[in-house]
Amino acid sequence: MAIAISIAIALAIKTEVISLGTATPVVVPIIATLTTMYPATASASGKDNHCFTNRGRIQAQGEKLEESIAWNTNEPITAEQGLTMLEALKSKLSKKDLKIREVPFMKAERFILNCKITNGCDAPVFWSNLVSGTAHERVDIEIRTGKAFE
Repeated sequence: MAIAISIAIALAIKTEVISLGTATPVVVPIIATLTTMYPATASASGKDNHCFTNRGRIQAQGEKLEESIAWNTNEPITAEQGLTMLEALKSKLSKKDLKIREVPFMKAERFILNCKITNGCDAPVFWSNLVSGTAHERVDIEIRTGKAFE
């Protein structure tokens, strides 16, 4: 049954079936097979089969807190956009949470500006600054794919 399915898939996507011994057919290329069988894997954005190339987030975390601002864009976000996101994140926090993260937020701002000086930061970046004297309270910047803070 599995052999028949592999051959049918190969014919459907017009690729060759090769054997790796013991009569195990393999469809080449695998990616074409997956995108034929599961069209949702072919596209992250829906209709136009286009994937965003720059993704990341700025977040404030702690024992009782998890807030973040994310981006998912075709063009790298600028340092100015990153600083605006940082301010937007700050506005989501209580005065108490903001006060204890004052130093990590200043360091996050400096990190973004340093990225700008070096023409942006390339992924992967997982920058984190823990609040002094705590185990979990922190501010993080993640650049998952692409580039940020040009």
